[in-house]
Amino acid sequence: MSIKNRVEIKNSMDWFQVAEFSGSEDLSGLSRFLHQQEIPHRVTEEGGALCLWVLGEAIAYKLKQQFLQDPQWHRQFNQSHPQVQENIAADTLASGSLALGLNVVNFPITCCLIFLGALGALLIEFDQGYQWVSLLTAQHFVIVGERVGFYSLEAALADGQVWRLWTPMFLHFGLFHILFNGLWMWEFGRRIEPVLGGWRYLLVVMLISLLSNLAQYIWQGPSLFGGLSGVLYGLLGYIWMRQRFYPGQLVPLPPAIIGFMLVWLVLCMTGAVGFFIDGQIANAAHLGGLLSGMLLGFAPIWLKSPEERNNA
Repeated sequence: MSIKNRVEIKNSMDWFQVAEFSGSEDLSGLSRFLHQQEIPHRVTEEGGALCLWVLGEAIAYKLKQQFLQDPQWHRQFNQSHPQVQENIAADTLASGSLALGLNVVNFPITCCLIFLGALGALLIEFDQGYQWVSLLTAQHFVIVGERVGFYSLEAALADGQVWRLWTPMFLHFGLFHILFNGLWMWEFGRRIEPVLGGWRYLLVVMLISLLSNLAQYIWQGPSLFGGLSGVLYGLLGYIWMRQRFYPGQLVPLPPAIIGFMLVWLVLCMTGAVGFFIDGQIANAAHLGGLLSGMLLGFAPIWLKSPEERNNA
């Protein structure tokens, strides 16, 4: 094994090469350890050698120093007890505050979407007259007494208000709504964003948001709906198909989580969840997002070409 002395940037999302191993080296234990520590990483084969890349300069520096001190450091993870791995992690990885800062830097689009969703929740809370909220919904609406009158989406698009196709994803109706969506957005988004890169990931989110919002509008007609849940189910579908047909490309999502989200979708569609929460659930947006994400996850066009992987 040899370690390169200089840090190399893998792509525009700041992938750094940590170490280089022989082609016969077993890196499964090390990869499992990095997954447990929620460190995005890749192992590529270049010229018969295996190259380890991680996302983030600070993490890469710490790991490089660990390999310089002990070139065989990674082999202990193949058989070591979980408690031993936890102790090693405490000595090797960044502190909690530093790790949080790296997360914001490494997953800017995911963090931005969660932040905008939180702003949307605050807007719903404090814009009691819904004057500003009505600018972000799929259709403009007016409130007369206790009645709500909706304009059509077609009329809004004809008037150039194309942003309405996407902005409903930022509106959240209550604390539970944004907390639920924000936590799952973080769980799913950080698995996809570093692999696709910024613009690909943003394009995937925009396509899913568009299709899920249109599905909800077509199914239910003029209504007040919003939230990141359509996008969440789209990202879930994307990860699900990627793990099924392109294994090893993403940080894996436990099958139990996929099963839970699918069961939750079915429960919402049956109306069972409606007994415990206020308001209606945008089931068509969930299903539309899931199907569109599955389609995007299955499509090979989102895979990077060998030239991009080598030259990015």
